[in-house]
Amino acid sequence: MIMLGKTLTVLLAVAFATCSASGVSNYVRWGNSSCPVGTGAALIYSGFVAGTWYGNAGGGSNFLCLPPDPEWHSYDDSLNGERARLAGGEFQTNQHGPLLDLHQTDALCSVCLVPRATTLMIPAKTTCPSGWTREYIGYLMTEKYTHHRADFICVDEGAEGEFGSEANDNGALIYHVEGRCNYNLPCPPYVNGRELTCVVCSANPK
Repeated sequence: MIMLGKTLTVLLAVAFATCSASGVSNYVRWGNSSCPVGTGAALIYSGFVAGTWYGNAGGGSNFLCLPPDPEWHSYDDSLNGERARLAGGEFQTNQHGPLLDLHQTDALCSVCLVPRATTLMIPAKTTCPSGWTREYIGYLMTEKYTHHRADFICVDEGAEGEFGSEANDNGALIYHVEGRCNYNLPCPPYVNGRELTCVVCSANPK
């Protein structure tokens, strides 16, 4: 469920009240419209993944978590070629491997606040360093290697697609990342062709 809750102020107040003096931090939970349970995370907002259309050479190189209720300043609704273009995010998971049921669905996301000062995404891991809290684990994903470049994101292992969004609209596309040993990747420990994992961790500095 996409939401920018009316209880946001209360959630933030609870998160700040329960945090230590070390501070708070936030992260995006890619592929999921809610925050993890049991980590003290509070939902700031949930929304939709968006980015540059896969066929454009220019535009932004990062994925965004768009809120469901945009607000505007001055605007012009006519189409203009002198602009960057934003497209909705869509999973491309049809070729074997994990998350096959999400193929062609629109990707969801949530922005979460935690009562710890530092958050970190670690690629190729499912565990956090000693003393850190594991927020969620998932799969490392980004655009296809033949498309424009985008950042690597950690898509939740329990990712969900927007209900009824299975049409092949091909916006900003999200693919698994696999290791390729012939491109100077150290193998072992990495395995040629294997989809990479990821974990998001949080901690307070000592």
